[in-house]
Amino acid sequence: MERDSTEPGSTERMARVAPAHEYWKMEIGAGDLRRRKCTHRTGHRLITGVEPMLKDVFDPKVTDELITRIQSLTPESRGLWGKMAVGQMLAHCCVTYEMVYDGNHRKPNALMRLMLGLMVKKAVVSDKPYRHNSPTGGGFLVRDTRDFALERERLVAYLKRTQQLGGDHFDGFESLSFGPLTRQQWSNLFYKHLDHHLGQFGV
Repeated sequence: MERDSTEPGSTERMARVAPAHEYWKMEIGAGDLRRRKCTHRTGHRLITGVEPMLKDVFDPKVTDELITRIQSLTPESRGLWGKMAVGQMLAHCCVTYEMVYDGNHRKPNALMRLMLGLMVKKAVVSDKPYRHNSPTGGGFLVRDTRDFALERERLVAYLKRTQQLGGDHFDGFESLSFGPLTRQQWSNLFYKHLDHHLGQFGV
């Protein structure tokens, strides 16, 4: 068992106990996740662990990583769960950006926006990963066959545009469904959805 390393008068504390009694708050999701410290108090001991934090989609390095994952897909890529073909998945991921940039999706009425805010928003903008086979909103359903190369090109262009605009542009920017969101909420919304579906197709 490791001893408490805190010295008298120290401003830092790193209390540890035997591994069998350690507390780790973990969520398992597709793709790479940053980790941040979390703490849990058991009796008089402070246990330090880690929990996942989604990457910052406005970071150029993160955008490059996502593009590399997208470019590694092929028309023969198959999903590890769900029913979408790879071209449909790419088109599905583009819908998030279409709602921001293209103006070809109708804004929900006030009652629907209220319901979305109460029932859906937290799941979309939090850093908790989506579960496999989560329900798909009607506006995101892609039932027809899509051109793989075209949809991949569109998605990469959306990612580059988003990164170039930067986080400051999106801080307070209005979502079609949820109203104004913070920079962090936009980053989570963009990254989590794309990371989920790239993981679905094994990249």
